[in-house]
Amino acid sequence: MTDLPTIAVHCFADGDHLLRISLELANTFSFHCHNASPSLDSLLGSWTESYLTRKEVPFRTIPDGTLFQQKVWGNLVLIPFGAILSYGELAQKIGNPNAQRAVGGACHRNPYPLFIPCHRVVQANKKLGGFALDLEIKIKLLEFERGNASLEE
Repeated sequence: MTDLPTIAVHCFADGDHLLRISLELANTFSFHCHNASPSLDSLLGSWTESYLTRKEVPFRTIPDGTLFQQKVWGNLVLIPFGAILSYGELAQKIGNPNAQRAVGGACHRNPYPLFIPCHRVVQANKKLGGFALDLEIKIKLLEFERGNASLEE
């Protein structure tokens, strides 16, 4: 597949416990697990393969965080592949329509980016807004998921 996002995915674990995921710009797509058990490495690798073939299934592991963060992260995994939501729309989905900024804060603190797709959340005017790791990564992921379609489509 030639249109893979040009990012490196690094999963950091302690055996069976996923600690965090890091994304960085790269020349080609790559995936690495660090200190993961063979079963966790296999699970994360399988999820990544499904993502790259555009057959993503929701990631079922929600990391530790505040109840609000967990609610946001639990709803992020429900955003369909290639779709986007605004921070306000996500705030409404979690039953707190005035919490757009807090939703943005929870997205910023997401320890499992890509797996919990905070890159799919944009400003109300469909502009990208920010991304904790690198805005260029957000662009590459959204372009991959949307088949290079613009955000207005």
